[in-house]
Amino acid sequence: MKSGRQSQQKADAILARIRPQLDDAGFDAADVVIEAVVENLGIKRRVLAELEDCVRSDTVIASNTSSLRIDDIATP
Repeated sequence: MKSGRQSQQKADAILARIRPQLDDAGFDAADVVIEAVVENLGIKRRVLAELEDCVRSDTVIASNTSSLRIDDIATP
């Protein structure tokens, strides 16, 4: 918005579609889920494994990890 590339109305509409939450309610309807748990390999693996059971097969699952390699998280 500050750069003038986005109107206030459009920015408000985008923000209204973001639903942060602490449980898995409604994940079956989500198009994108961003995992944001503590940087602990075991915890991330557990959360993502549980998440895969809650979302549709075409849902995009992303991670905000900064210190762990995605390949390590994906390896059982």
